[in-house]
Amino acid sequence: MAMVEQWRAIVALAVAVDSPLGRAGGAVDALAAHLPPPEEHARCAVCRDQPWPCGPFDSAAAT
Repeated sequence: MAMVEQWRAIVALAVAVDSPLGRAGGAVDALAAHLPPPEEHARCAVCRDQPWPCGPFDSAAAT
C-alpha cells in the first residue's frame, strides 16, 4: 500500500483564539495527534509503546 493511501484526509479551520474552540485548541490538537492510524486500532499514532487510548489522549479528552 502506498504511503499516500495510508494518510487521513485533513481539514484546516481557522478559529478565534478567544472562542470556545480556540481555548480548547490544545486539547483538540492532542486528541487528533494521539488517534490510532485506521489500520492499527489498538495503538496510539504517537505513543507506539502504549495501547490506545493512551495517557495523553485520556488527559486531553478529560479537558
